[in-house]
Amino acid sequence: IAEFFGYGEHSKFIEMMNSKALEIGMRTSRFVNANGLPIYRHDNDLNPRMNKASCHDVARLVERVFEYPLIQRYAMTRRAPTRKGIINNGNQLLGRVQGMEGMKTGFTRKAGFCLTFCVTRDGRRLMGCVTGFSTAKERDTFCENLIEWAFKGCPDTPVKQRVVKSAVRKKFRSRKNIKR
Repeated sequence: IAEFFGYGEHSKFIEMMNSKALEIGMRTSRFVNANGLPIYRHDNDLNPRMNKASCHDVARLVERVFEYPLIQRYAMTRRAPTRKGIINNGNQLLGRVQGMEGMKTGFTRKAGFCLTFCVTRDGRRLMGCVTGFSTAKERDTFCENLIEWAFKGCPDTPVKQRVVKSAVRKKFRSRKNIKR
């Protein structure tokens, strides 16, 4: 797909990704490939080339995604048949958390288990992005609790970004089991 949109060149697509990121205000992001995984030069590489994006930048990207209903639909799909078999969405909160609209899961050794999510209930949309968890289960439990707190603890007021950021920073600092 990257080669198709990059006019036959993966590297051209990466240039386009970085240009679009700046255009939509993703000031701390830098992409080195289309799949988001580190590029290791050899098995013992301690300094791979990495895609980088802050939680704030990823949330900004998700805001833009909502301009494209087809992408939203795919993000909310739990399972999809393909020619090669069934693809399962990595977001285990789909179907478990009321109003979950999905978005993006991820893992790298440096960032830990990550989740960017959107949840809509009663006309209110909550977006979040967390990183630095030792396991997907730990990440999912934290996000589920955060979402419930946001909707039940603050029913008539928007969730304040600083409160959510504070909760994420505290969790990120306390991670111990991530291999670096």
